[in-house]
Amino acid sequence: RLGERYRIKSVPATVLDDGWTGVGMMSPAELVERILRRDDPDMDQEVFDSLVESGRLDDAADWLLDHGASAFAVAWQRATLSVRVALMLLAEKVLEKDRRALEGCVETLLESLDSDDAAQRGDTADLLGRLGDARALEPLRRLGDDPNPDVAEIARDAVDQLLHE
Repeated sequence: RLGERYRIKSVPATVLDDGWTGVGMMSPAELVERILRRDDPDMDQEVFDSLVESGRLDDAADWLLDHGASAFAVAWQRATLSVRVALMLLAEKVLEKDRRALEGCVETLLESLDSDDAAQRGDTADLLGRLGDARALEPLRRLGDDPNPDVAEIARDAVDQLLHE
């Protein structure tokens, strides 16, 4: 039952205060350190990251709606491809519940359009198109000339999406 409740798919796993989720072996010292830090404001990002990385996307969506979008923006900037995929799925869940919930991320996402990583530029363009924020229109138009043809196409699609919302 607990595995279903917390959507645990592998063991060992540790869940602290219904939030932070650690998958894999954890030493007693690490567990004590987590418990002692659980009220530390810096733990918010760690809680959010752990929810995403452990696949608890419904819980991550609820957490984000309660705590604001800044953790999403931080996670996006440093995300690997697999985490960005999870964040895209999470964004869909969040936007279904509150269309404006990720507005606070737009400025940070716009910065990600300048990434050296073509995959991140393309994923960011796609996400910005889904968010529907007009601030992204001009940067996405510029990205439509990206040297990577896939990124350019995604950016042009995002512009179309913004213009037709």
